Amino acid sequence: MPSQFPPTWVPAEAARQARAFTTIQAIDAGMPKRQVAYRIATGLWIRVAGTALRHREDPPTPQMHAYAAWLTWPDAVLCGPSAAALMGAPIRLSPLVHVIPTVPRRPLLNLRPHVFPLERRTSHKWADVLVTGPRETFLDALVLLPPHEAQSLFVWLVTRGRLTVADFESRLTQGPGRWGNQRLRRLMAECHAGVMSPAEALLQKVLRKACITGWTPNAPIRDQSGIIARADILFAAERIVIEIDGRAFHGREQFQADRTRQNRLIAAGYLVLRFTWEDLNHRAPEVISQIRDLRATRAGR
Repeated sequence: MPSQFPPTWVPAEAARQARAFTTIQAIDAGMPKRQVAYRIATGLWIRVAGTALRHREDPPTPQMHAYAAWLTWPDAVLCGPSAAALMGAPIRLSPLVHVIPTVPRRPLLNLRPHVFPLERRTSHKWADVLVTGPRETFLDALVLLPPHEAQSLFVWLVTRGRLTVADFESRLTQGPGRWGNQRLRRLMAECHAGVMSPAEALLQKVLRKACITGWTPNAPIRDQSGIIARADILFAAERIVIEIDGRAFHGREQFQADRTRQNRLIAAGYLVLRFTWEDLNHRAPEVISQIRDLRATRAGR
């Protein structure tokens, strides 16, 4: 007779909780406490964050992390990198789940409470989970992420219009002296300067050294449906876009978004050249040659 609880079994509630569940839900579904303890001890069930579990065959996702926070502290508000990942930002999924509790809480396994002023934050619900509003989510993420990951996220946000200089200024005005403001000021200064990343700064340096003119950095490009993207470098006269592929994490959704954007650019009459950090550092003459050749070809159409 087959076991009532085969190795793949998880409580039924997991299906609507992005595959996260708790020991209480397993016991309420009829599994003996001894079997629950055995599955955790042998690694068949793995702690996600706080009191939440997952089956080892179920990979962690931003949605699972959101439910792990909710299952542990239902009144807490998902924030920072965890909320940004849930909103589709290209962030490496860390084991840490960031929340703002409504009452003081001590950190639990992979669950990090933050003392942020909730009264200054809008919030909405994703499924059962409270989540901070987009602007505060992204600003908090820029403060909480490691510096190199924050830089990559900043580029993604600003080039897609998710954050503006006004958003940075509002945050700094509302909370002078707040931890993380120094990083936000530095990022805002880069936004003012039009330098979105070290790779883009290097590309601009390479173009200037080669005395190439006629280009605009971080230029918005539109079609009949609206803004397609902000080109790292745009040669408007020749309708050439130069894109730099960074080292940031790109998941399946971002991969698809990049291809959709490139297709729209081509359909709008632009040609796209893509270069990497290694191209700029080690093959700069070839980069310059390709740009010059393509400009000459486009000018002679």
